[in-house]
Amino acid sequence: MELNLVRGDTWNTTFVLRERRASVYVAPTPINLTGATARLQLRTTVTGPVIIEATTINSKLVVGGTNGLIELAMPPADTVGLLGTYLWDLELTYADGVIKTVAGGRLVVTADITR
Repeated sequence: MELNLVRGDTWNTTFVLRERRASVYVAPTPINLTGATARLQLRTTVTGPVIIEATTINSKLVVGGTNGLIELAMPPADTVGLLGTYLWDLELTYADGVIKTVAGGRLVVTADITR
C-alpha cells in the first residue's frame, strides 16, 4: 500500500482490520484487537536502519479494541526531516502472543512549499 505525506506535516492514518469472509454477501467483521500491541517502522531499505518507529508504547499508535482500528499519529517534529521514498510495515502482537504483519508498503514524502 502506498501512502503519501508532505514533509513536516502530521502523519495521521487509520488502519481498519477486518476478517475475510468466503461469501461476498457477508459483511466483513472487525478483528478484535483487545490486548494487542502494535509497531510500525520506517526505513529507506529493507535492511536499513530504522528512521522512525511508532508503537503503542510511545503512543504514536493506538489500538482500538473490538472495532479493528489502529490509529497512527506522527507529529510534524518526526516528519520534518523526511524526503523521498521509504518502506514501512505495521506489525501486531495479539494478546495470545501471535505476531503478524498486517500492512506495509511505501511512504512517499514530498517537499513542503509553505514553511
